[in-house]
Amino acid sequence: MMKKKILCLLFLMILLTSANSFAEEKLIFAVDLVRHGDRTPTYQIPKSYILWKEGLGELTAQGINHEIQLGEQLRKNYINRYHLLPKIYDPNSIYVRSTNFNRTIKSADSLLLGLYPINVRPLLNQKIPICAVPNAEDNLLVVKPNRNIFSLINRYVATHKDWKEKTINLQDQLKYWSKETGLPLNNFQQLDRLADNLYVRKLNHISLPKGISSRDADKIILLSESEIISEFKLKDVTHPMGREFLKTVSNYLEQAIQHKTSLKYVLLSGHDSSIMSVMNTLESPLEKIPGYASDLNFSLFESNKKYYVKVSFNNKPVNIPACGGSTCTISQFNDVGQA
Repeated sequence: MMKKKILCLLFLMILLTSANSFAEEKLIFAVDLVRHGDRTPTYQIPKSYILWKEGLGELTAQGINHEIQLGEQLRKNYINRYHLLPKIYDPNSIYVRSTNFNRTIKSADSLLLGLYPINVRPLLNQKIPICAVPNAEDNLLVVKPNRNIFSLINRYVATHKDWKEKTINLQDQLKYWSKETGLPLNNFQQLDRLADNLYVRKLNHISLPKGISSRDADKIILLSESEIISEFKLKDVTHPMGREFLKTVSNYLEQAIQHKTSLKYVLLSGHDSSIMSVMNTLESPLEKIPGYASDLNFSLFESNKKYYVKVSFNNKPVNIPACGGSTCTISQFNDVGQA
């Protein structure tokens, strides 16, 4: 009987210790890098022209909903669960930046509608400022390889034995697809424009170009995605932007730790390429292109006067080899991707 009492007491102590440890964990700062929502194709197919009402490469109504829903999820997390942000919008607590594209700016604005609906903003119809710098000057969210990207692709991808064989084996199909679409397709690298258009059509149940079967479309999309994934595993492509991004996040976290800023949250609205570049710089490259409204999160926590960073992608922990997992000490995080 005595042994049972002792065991029960020990079990209770363990539960209380775990509960206290969890309760002491406090979210201090957060950064989200998100991809824009659903968009129209960035290119037309000459022999199967579609008049997209939004224009080319623009956010759709579905894309707006994607981002609003993501904003609502973040509201539950940052306001209701962790109490990082105030219930009523405070301009001193948030900074928002986007690449200089309509689709990313509108995506940020839509996400903010989910995070802070109009009725919880101090002023009627108050807009939350979104900073966007010219893309030529944007080293934080726009991918800019060390060298000419086409020479990089030719050096690392197009000359690879597997890709050479694929190009040779695809010659007849490339000629056929080119004839049916009116797009020049001399090698698999030129499939990107066609693949993007086909992907959007299939996603939105829009008829494919005459002569292009569903099986053809799936093959074109898969080939293009494989090439893009290979490209974004190259350090020369990803690290210039990825290092600048991680350095900037580190600076935000250090300022938060030292109580040198009133900011609590930074939202960065970019592209699949932005997320892939950062993930590769973290040495955790993606094997699939990030979906619309994907979210790469960096959260600074404090527990027992110790600070650490948790990284997640679409709510799943990201393994960072330099940190030995998805949680980094501040010193580890400051060194990630900078070597």
